[in-house]
Amino acid sequence: MAKQNKRLPLYGAYIFRGDEKDPIIDKIHTMLEDEGLDYTKAAEASGVSRTTIYNWIEGATRKPQYCTIAAVYGAAGYEMSWVKKKGSNVVPMHRRKVA
Repeated sequence: MAKQNKRLPLYGAYIFRGDEKDPIIDKIHTMLEDEGLDYTKAAEASGVSRTTIYNWIEGATRKPQYCTIAAVYGAAGYEMSWVKKKGSNVVPMHRRKVA
């Protein structure tokens, strides 16, 4: 029997094709510009290396790690938070109808 590759639908947003990057990178770039922080200042304030920040914005990094993103956000005075949309309803996987 052939092994089937199964992927949870919840993780589809984490798959980037070609040269696509995670949209959080654009948000970080905009935040740094708005706060007047260059890569060096952001690195010094956050403890994340300048090379890492550079690679997010200008390099080949497509999906930064959450902890490094949170460190840069925090150093710039922002707080990352999870906010539930009004009217959203999460249905547990075992209750979903599979076609």
